[in-house]
Amino acid sequence: MTRKIRIMQLIDQLGEAGAERLVNNFAARIDRTQFDLHIYALRKWPLPKIVPDLRAMGFPVTELNQRHAYDLHILLSLISYIRSNQIDIIHTHLLASDVMGRLAGFITRRPVVSTIHNGRTDLDNEPRHRQWMERWTARLWCSRLIVVSALLREEIAAWFSFPLSKVTTIPNGVDTTSFSPPPGFDPRAMKQSLVGGDYRIVANVARLVPQKGQSYLIEAAAEVAKTRPDVRFVIVSDGELKDEITAQADALGIGDRLVITGLRADVMEILAASDVFVLSSLW
Repeated sequence: MTRKIRIMQLIDQLGEAGAERLVNNFAARIDRTQFDLHIYALRKWPLPKIVPDLRAMGFPVTELNQRHAYDLHILLSLISYIRSNQIDIIHTHLLASDVMGRLAGFITRRPVVSTIHNGRTDLDNEPRHRQWMERWTARLWCSRLIVVSALLREEIAAWFSFPLSKVTTIPNGVDTTSFSPPPGFDPRAMKQSLVGGDYRIVANVARLVPQKGQSYLIEAAAEVAKTRPDVRFVIVSDGELKDEITAQADALGIGDRLVITGLRADVMEILAASDVFVLSSLW
């Protein structure tokens, strides 16, 4: 019987953002007749959600306690795991894992592929030494780069000085069935709990960081509020700009119409109760 191909999904941490969700979706739909999947995170996420889901699906999940980006102890642990579990392919996500995974791949003679989840705007904002490490480890020890949209393919190849023939586009898959409301779901009850009444809801689900552009959403919300007093605006997340966005809404006179929920586990239900979804991301 032919041995299954053993793949390591290596990521910085198993939190709640897009790259982590992608790993979870990938695991849920991998062909288990052909592949054995191992999930490896360099550091623990304080509020685990994805880890129990992955373990419930029967996948081995390892979380380490990385102290800084290029921790030698973590690299040695990673190398040991790859060898002892006879990993065949290392698939990396996010910068610290990219660098550590490529180094481990070189030392253990395993091929490495890396998914680049954003464009050069994020990459250019990294410290110079991290940009250098990301570029050079890719050029030396990465078999292929994967980008999540066709728009990014040439941009990423140019940033890395990587052959375009070795950059592949694989759009993120979305399980649309997960957005179906559960049996007996009452959208009015959800609206009542979120905004205190049966209002029209405009929802945004994204971290409160500059990339997600919520300041423009607030400007637009203020315009909508002039003629639609029946509308409320809900941002489902948390982040460094929470106080700034709240202050902006107050200054524009819509502070009482904006709800920032913080991190929530019931995002699908919130979306099901919403009337409009807005994606204000800049990149």
